[in-house]
Amino acid sequence: MEMAMARLDDKGRLVIPKKLRDSVGISENSAVLVYTFEKLVFVRKVEMDKESVLESIRRLGE
Repeated sequence: MEMAMARLDDKGRLVIPKKLRDSVGISENSAVLVYTFEKLVFVRKVEMDKESVLESIRRLGE
């Protein structure tokens, strides 16, 4: 498991540190799913096609 500190900028954007992006294969223009659970925020890489995004959302309910 990789961990790193990050901050939001004045527009509310979060930059995912490079070592974390590299460890999960996220690059420029990658699609990610952002979701919350209780007081946690998660970011998950997803494929761009609609079916993959919907499958990722379905898995959240499991």
